[in-house]
Amino acid sequence: MTSNRINIFEAIQTGESSQIIELINQGINLNQEIEDEETPLSKAIKLGNINIIILLIESGADCEQLCLNSAFTPLSLACELGNKEIVQLLVDRKRE
Repeated sequence: MTSNRINIFEAIQTGESSQIIELINQGINLNQEIEDEETPLSKAIKLGNINIIILLIESGADCEQLCLNSAFTPLSLACELGNKEIVQLLVDRKRE
């Protein structure tokens, strides 16, 4: 795993949007899964950070990508976690 992969997950964990933007500007792949088969978007959904979720989606994170270890899409993960605000955001994005 590269240091950028580690950094994006650390930045998501701590809510460091400026660091996430910097990594995005460096060309990080927002749809690549890491060792535990989690994407940056699925990590942000699990943490419930709506602002980071919006940032990731607007920067190219795939709202329909299936995570291999859980067989969840971002929407099904948000539903499973019961976060209505994130569910609504993802449904709205799907309509666009």
